[in-house]
Amino acid sequence: MKIRIKTKGLGRLKRRTGNTQRDRREMARAINRAAKIHYKRDVLPTIRKNLNRPTGYIKRYIRLGKRATASSLTVKLSVEKAKRPNLSEFSMRDTDRGVSYKISRRDGRKTISDAFVMNSKYDQGRQVFRRAGRNKLPIIQLKGVSVWGVVTENKLQPKFKKQLRARIRTETRKLTRKLTRGGR
Repeated sequence: MKIRIKTKGLGRLKRRTGNTQRDRREMARAINRAAKIHYKRDVLPTIRKNLNRPTGYIKRYIRLGKRATASSLTVKLSVEKAKRPNLSEFSMRDTDRGVSYKISRRDGRKTISDAFVMNSKYDQGRQVFRRAGRNKLPIIQLKGVSVWGVVTENKLQPKFKKQLRARIRTETRKLTRKLTRGGR
């Protein structure tokens, strides 16, 4: 997710303050501050609502990458594409009816009737499997949803862009008021 900010407001700032380079640095700081606030207040809580995983796990896959500078007023927030986690990591329970799990914090538990739990030969701990056919073998290991999968499946990227633009607009308005009133 990459958002480019138009610098139309810098001309007005230059006329009022007379220092373009300082204004660009201040604008870069405002954009970076808006991106950080957006990351903490919008992105993390939204993904946490859709994914039953701790915040630390989600933070590993979301990067506040390229930051805005005076020469480039662009900020980049990216979601890493990663391996899907095992279904056993999503509050898995082995019941009489099959295996129940909870992927989303909003939705209830779901059940896979023909799944079973056993110790995996390769992965540590108990894992969830399902038989491929009517025979005993082969069996297929079941996977959950990754952070990237939540963002793409729920089409959250346009929503995040819209929220970030609103935050940047707010921060740049604050900055314009501050600089035109003679602050710092």
